Amino acid sequence: VIDRCGARCTLVSYVTLFLFGVCFFFKDTATNEIYTLSLHGAYLISGSFGDAILGKHIPSGAVVVVKRMRLPLSNDEHRESIMRELELLASGRLEHPNIVKFYGHYYDQLGQLCLVMEYADGGDLRAAVRKAKERGETFPEEYVAAWLVQIIAALFHVHTSNISHRD
Repeated sequence: VIDRCGARCTLVSYVTLFLFGVCFFFKDTATNEIYTLSLHGAYLISGSFGDAILGKHIPSGAVVVVKRMRLPLSNDEHRESIMRELELLASGRLEHPNIVKFYGHYYDQLGQLCLVMEYADGGDLRAAVRKAKERGETFPEEYVAAWLVQIIAALFHVHTSNISHRD
């Protein structure tokens, strides 16, 4: 689950810490190094596709979000699509200041796919726009211009890396 480890990491064990969440131990199958990831246990959101849980990437100290996906992996085509996307995320080709960092993935004890990603404490743009619309507010032009520059920079990076995207 560590940025250096990518898809080579396998879950070795986990320890539940009373009041402190869970600590997972991962082994990089290429180097035999053991890495750890602790979960604060704080649910950020739960939906039809899975849960998002706040955690801490112990080696770097970074706050992360663990997205536990409830995906139907019975369909071979769907499973292959997910594996291709995981390979792309683990390749580092999407590393850019305006793209959420991917630390890695693992499968939990129930076989659910868990993605470990950078935690965006400000939320996402869609939620900010929705909240502003509900309140009848607008954003200052400078904010919108700054967001557009960031979005265009991220898209430029993706396109110049010869990656096509669905969003």
